[in-house]
Amino acid sequence: MKQFGLKRQTVEGSSSIVNSKYNHEPNYEPVNKFRKTVAHCIDDDSLLDIGGIDINYSSQNHTVENQQCNCSAEGLENLCSGSHDSSPTNENNPSNAQSEQDDLLQFFREYWSDGDDGILDEEVLSSHSFSSVVNDNVNVNVDTLMKKILKFAVTSSLSENCLKMVLNLIREAIQLIHESDKQELSDKLTLTGFYKYFLLSSKTKKIPMCTHCQTYQKNPDQKSCPKCGKLWKDIKTHCFLRPLKFQFEERIFREPQFLDQFKLDNRDPQLIQDRCDGYIYKNIHKKFVDEGGKTMTLFGDGVAPFKSSQQSFYEFSVTFNEMKPNVRKKRKNNFLWLLFPNKPSQEEINLCLKIMMDDLNVFNDQFKQISLRLERVIADLPARSEILLFQKSGYYFCHLCEIRGEPVQLPGGTTQVRYPLRRDISSNQRIVFGLRDRHFWNNISGKELSWGVRGYSPILDQSWKPTPTTICSYDSMHNLYEGIMRDMMEMIPFQYWDEFDKEYLKQKFPSFLHRHPRSVSKNLVHLKAMEIYMIIHYYLDLLQDVKNFSMIELKYKIIKRMVVVIDKLTDAINIADLNSINEELRGILEDYQEMVGIAKATMNFHVASDMVRNASLYGPLAHNTAFVGENLNFTLTKPFISSNSARYSIMFFDMAQLCDIFGLSELKPSECVCGHFVLKKERDVVADTSCTPAKYFKIKSFTDSTVTLQNLSDRSVIEVSNKEPLVPCVTVTRKGKSYFIPMHKNVNQYI
Repeated sequence: MKQFGLKRQTVEGSSSIVNSKYNHEPNYEPVNKFRKTVAHCIDDDSLLDIGGIDINYSSQNHTVENQQCNCSAEGLENLCSGSHDSSPTNENNPSNAQSEQDDLLQFFREYWSDGDDGILDEEVLSSHSFSSVVNDNVNVNVDTLMKKILKFAVTSSLSENCLKMVLNLIREAIQLIHESDKQELSDKLTLTGFYKYFLLSSKTKKIPMCTHCQTYQKNPDQKSCPKCGKLWKDIKTHCFLRPLKFQFEERIFREPQFLDQFKLDNRDPQLIQDRCDGYIYKNIHKKFVDEGGKTMTLFGDGVAPFKSSQQSFYEFSVTFNEMKPNVRKKRKNNFLWLLFPNKPSQEEINLCLKIMMDDLNVFNDQFKQISLRLERVIADLPARSEILLFQKSGYYFCHLCEIRGEPVQLPGGTTQVRYPLRRDISSNQRIVFGLRDRHFWNNISGKELSWGVRGYSPILDQSWKPTPTTICSYDSMHNLYEGIMRDMMEMIPFQYWDEFDKEYLKQKFPSFLHRHPRSVSKNLVHLKAMEIYMIIHYYLDLLQDVKNFSMIELKYKIIKRMVVVIDKLTDAINIADLNSINEELRGILEDYQEMVGIAKATMNFHVASDMVRNASLYGPLAHNTAFVGENLNFTLTKPFISSNSARYSIMFFDMAQLCDIFGLSELKPSECVCGHFVLKKERDVVADTSCTPAKYFKIKSFTDSTVTLQNLSDRSVIEVSNKEPLVPCVTVTRKGKSYFIPMHKNVNQYI
């Protein structure tokens, strides 16, 4: 049975939850005391009920009416005075029953109040007629508007907070009419006027595409395809282009210091800490950047909002490598470049890439302040194959090496290509960066293919002459966490994960991840990359507490050793340690291969074997991940589901970015900025890792610029700037004790 279904109600103009006559906190004790007293008159399935009463607030005096049953407010008095049958537990003790009934009535009087200072308890609980509250003097125009608001609230499923905000906005608009030009405001309060005011309509171009001729409409005066002559208006295939030049100009207009964020700090030549520390960046792009150029990373992926690949769209977005990681990952600094509103064919993807390259050339020709270069692509294997025209699978699927896969017979009798580790493979076959240089394409004649290349991708048509090896980094999110690490977790039988779940499901993720633990035994093949990240890095030791742990100890140790290697490659890498880390990695993969057989030496296994070399070429794992692109997809998906419109998804994304730029995005009352993260007070733990040993704090309170922290060791309290680079921690509860594990400094958060 529900506990009365009571909800705290607030009324505009009052923050109190009880009548002004009672200035103390409501007493909850009678609730537990009198469940039995009212159990016989409260239905278990009622939604918002107190003895079956539906709560209604009148616009005039906030009184309450009974609409669902004959149990009126007077009936409540009768209930509490004994008119109804009393609970069997009180039959033999009338005095106790009467005392409990009096307390229950007092509880109703104290708690069942809308907080308006003008309402007395007696008015709330008294009986009255409809004619006593109805307003006979109704303004027709006001009545029409109120009914439209009512319809909007229902059809849009507005929450109470949203309804309150809508009413406040309408009231403010009415007040503005008296202060400004009525027609001007009226024009802006249309959908077209709203988009025009914020320049949203000018930011995106709908581009008709003729995939048969591989051409597109380059200007509005061009009425037909120049090759086949078909009218553009009759061609249904199109994409939405967001010209880089317009995006930069608009951003600088709204944020004049925007380009100042493209500044590289002095780098330690012995450390690989970011994208700009990778071998390719330093040897190919550094001179270009020193001369004023900027480089971009392209994310490309198909998005299926309705969980069906046939109802999907394809988006391309970019981030900027010269921004600091904590600035780069913010939503306002992720530029949506092009969106194709359906599931594209390879020909359509090729044409989209061509459109983007033409737009990049226009930017570099016309934008005088900086030049741009597309420096790398980060995508999962299917998207990488579509963007780079590279084999998705097969003997030469890897764009970093020329090692040929091997046909392996699987237990079912089928034969598939696998990529086992072989010690006899020479090192010069492992990496082909030296082979695929700027002269690589001159060595390919006609349709001859080499090392998995299926053709020449339009994205490679840049002045710096990239090749698949020099422009594409493996994506650690898909290939690592949803790849080899999931495969390794599958080594452990499900009954052990089921035992693991008993403790794991009691844990709490840090609040900024916006996730709760899910059962591993039931969802292993469906776990998201972030969930696998959390399990293997922070909760894996809970496996040690399961029954018969010795039966899986060797498998656990392989996973644990792999996690140690990933930790070393995630945030910062000492160049001098690369060879030793690579040897450590090879040893782990060889042990794994021996344990599960070469049938499990899949593409994910091969990508993992190239993990160290990929990090040396492109930078740490944390900066070569699709997490940021996936979060952008999430922003696009929500409005696409609600409207089934790719165009509105783009508009919504632009509105979300503007909220970030204007500083309109509000945190919840319990949230604050701490370092580079948004955390919750009294829940999240942060660490000061600059001292040894690290100090751990819980957030107690905060202001706009400071955070008050309580040391979890000695309970002392300190106040620090909210810009202090503290690291969030994962709290692991194990055997009644709490352990705090600092997270990686560049763990993903999309703010």
